[in-house]
Amino acid sequence: MVVGRFLEPSRRIEEGAGVGELPLDPDMVRPLRQRKGQLPECDECLVDSDLLGPQLQALYLSWSPFHFARQGYGLSVMYSYRSGCILSERDKQLLHQAALLPFYYVIIMASDAGIDWLLPTAVLRSWPIQALRDVTEVVGRPLAVIAPFLVFAKVWRSPSGPMPIIALLCVLTTTMWFVILDPLNAFVWATIFHGIQYLAIIMVFHVKERVAEPDNRHSGLYHALWFYGATLVLAYLLFHALPAAFVWAGMGFVQSKVAVIAGINIHHFIVDGFIWKFKAGGANRKVVDEKIPAPA
Repeated sequence: MVVGRFLEPSRRIEEGAGVGELPLDPDMVRPLRQRKGQLPECDECLVDSDLLGPQLQALYLSWSPFHFARQGYGLSVMYSYRSGCILSERDKQLLHQAALLPFYYVIIMASDAGIDWLLPTAVLRSWPIQALRDVTEVVGRPLAVIAPFLVFAKVWRSPSGPMPIIALLCVLTTTMWFVILDPLNAFVWATIFHGIQYLAIIMVFHVKERVAEPDNRHSGLYHALWFYGATLVLAYLLFHALPAAFVWAGMGFVQSKVAVIAGINIHHFIVDGFIWKFKAGGANRKVVDEKIPAPA
């Protein structure tokens, strides 16, 4: 099948080739190797690495395309509303399903994630599942690319008027990441660019709030540098100190990294589900309703 490389880096390491196959800092790995004999035996481990690490990673890999697909849909609707294109309920349903096609593709085709993670081996080898994967292999990619354009064309001809191009691109970006390109790279690049996006947005709001305080005595540059400095310290604690704690608890170095990264992303998915709600009267609703052009 196609999407079979999600766990390839961790497999290569666990199969004995060595940590050099991942872009890890050698100075960090060397002391961990030297302390290997000091770690407790598996029966004495505080953390069951064989259970925690793979399950967290499988959950993260299964949830990630859903998260980004839903986010692409939400951004598409938001940009449409801000441009004056008021989507009908039917158009929103069609756009939502078009946006979720990359998620359906990954859930069906992925190795060690999706149905491959959830279903027993005997079921996965049954002819209905094999037939489903064969059909998805053939029609999944073209359908995920064509469907957003079809919805865009339908809305263009509707009374609401055309959607902005950026609304279409929000949906197509997820398709490009998880369907067209290598899915393993999708998890890397989607996370990186998503993180940079959040850092920029949060920094702008942080600086505006601090500069607007009555007793503020510092410039915007000072608050921006303070924000990024605090972010770097937090990143060090999360991605270096926390995995080291799991290593001392008995997990392998790579398993610790994978578990921490997966856990942080799962937390991010849950938090996003609460903060990006556009209920009537809510603070986030202003992002949609603000400056909508009046109908002619």
